[in-house]
Amino acid sequence: MLDERRSFKRFDIPLDVEFRISNSAEKYLMGKTINFSRTGLCLESNAIAPNIKEVTELKIKLPEKDLFTTAVCDVAWQKRVDDKFIMGVRLMAMDREDKNEILQYAYDLWLKKMRGQQLI
Repeated sequence: MLDERRSFKRFDIPLDVEFRISNSAEKYLMGKTINFSRTGLCLESNAIAPNIKEVTELKIKLPEKDLFTTAVCDVAWQKRVDDKFIMGVRLMAMDREDKNEILQYAYDLWLKKMRGQQLI
């Protein structure tokens, strides 16, 4: 069921992500998306987490491709779960076509899953 505070559906989709905190880090840290929506995503990482409202640069691997797209975001929330950090990030800037490609891929997976459940 959708959380009514959200304006857009979040699709569960694991995509490789490299991220760095703008203005402070030279190297990228590794992570993976948990879900993705039109306005943000949830990211999991074993690395350190940026502070709340800190601007972060992401490189998100496009589905079924060896290409990354870049995005600028800020951290809306974060929490530590065991040895991992979970972060909710708001997308501030991202290539529209790349975002639509990710959303279409995620929607197709979701639709396939929903149709499979209806057959049971």
